[in-house]
Amino acid sequence: MELPATTLQTYCYGEMFRYCQNLEQLPKLPTLTLASYCYSNMFRNCTKIKLSSTQT
Repeated sequence: MELPATTLQTYCYGEMFRYCQNLEQLPKLPTLTLASYCYSNMFRNCTKIKLSSTQT
């Protein structure tokens, strides 16, 4: 999955995947220009996302 926007507005992707229980991988985020809070809480409570394959 890729979110292709490279210039974002305030809160544009905020909470987009919030509580998405089946999301396992992060989308590509190629943004070059960030606005305030554009990714705010985007992945909040997405419990299956793996940020690393390394166990700690």
